[in-house]
Amino acid sequence: MAMQKFISISAMLCAISIMPLEALEAKSAPDAKDPCRLGRSQHASGDVLKAIKTLSKCVEQQPRNREAWIALANSALEAGHFSQSAEGFENAEAIKPGDETFLMGYLSALEGAGELEKRIPVLYRLASMKRADRKDAERLLAAIEAADPGPAKYPEEYLFALQTLTDAAGADRYHVEKLAVAYLKRGHMEKAEAEYRGLLVRSPESGENWAGLGAALAATDPVAASECYRKAAFYSNQAAQRSSYLAEQKRLASAQPRKDRKAADSDDAKVIAVLAAPSALAAAPTTIPEVKPVPTLPAKTQAADPAADAKAEAARELLQAEEKARQEALAKESDKKARDAAERFAKEEKVKQDALVKAAEEKAKED
Repeated sequence: MAMQKFISISAMLCAISIMPLEALEAKSAPDAKDPCRLGRSQHASGDVLKAIKTLSKCVEQQPRNREAWIALANSALEAGHFSQSAEGFENAEAIKPGDETFLMGYLSALEGAGELEKRIPVLYRLASMKRADRKDAERLLAAIEAADPGPAKYPEEYLFALQTLTDAAGADRYHVEKLAVAYLKRGHMEKAEAEYRGLLVRSPESGENWAGLGAALAATDPVAASECYRKAAFYSNQAAQRSSYLAEQKRLASAQPRKDRKAADSDDAKVIAVLAAPSALAAAPTTIPEVKPVPTLPAKTQAADPAADAKAEAARELLQAEEKARQEALAKESDKKARDAAERFAKEEKVKQDALVKAAEEKAKED
């Protein structure tokens, strides 16, 4: 009886000891038949070389298995197989867009594989997720400018990068200038005008910025545009540029009413005379007088009819009053735009100064 009891207990203990092994075998059996699951397990355990081999078979059988593509891409990245990794990330991205972590891995694979231009759409998506992070926008801008033909091939991405970099206070003037040029090329004249006016608040003696403002105004206000090109020629220190600006100024001036043409031509002669002498540039005044042509009628001839004479005088006074009103309206509009640009710049500078003061105070507290 005691012997039978002992045998029963031994059998029970043996069964208990065998159960985990049977369960483990039952669990591993599906893995052996499922290379995707097995490959992910190998990757999770750090056996990346086996994982690459297993997952490569998996994606051949299941090309729409996004998780398998990601595991394969990460395994290849860890193994230094950058081209294979980039291909894995690309296939996974085609099935469903990835998150920030996914995109960072994708970028690493592309950089390792030397596929620099392929980084642009990835950087664009990453920068779109993190608008406050200027580093991604700077990397995107650099990648676009390094590509061939660059901004012309990626206009949306280029404009987005510049807008992101110039949104913050104290933006680099170099980026603002690029943004203004990009607006001009895309035909966004009002935005280009606003950017150039802001730039001229900072650098009122920049010939290139005056020319940019002239280009932005040419279609809507040729008179103001002509004046901008005149200032551009005055401030430029390159002979070829000055000739180009004066030619454009003359072309726009020719579009003015005939009554304004004589004054514009006379002013052109003064500007050309100043520019003709290199020494005169250094001694030239820092501001250029505004051209305000006043229309004139032919001198009165002796008339036998006093009524006709009085009528001509009244017409002359009316034209002069209209021209004065027009000039005052243009000056008011120009002053308003300049004030708006100055206020925007002052706000940006205040934010920048506040940030510097805060940083200095925090550093002082830490010290």
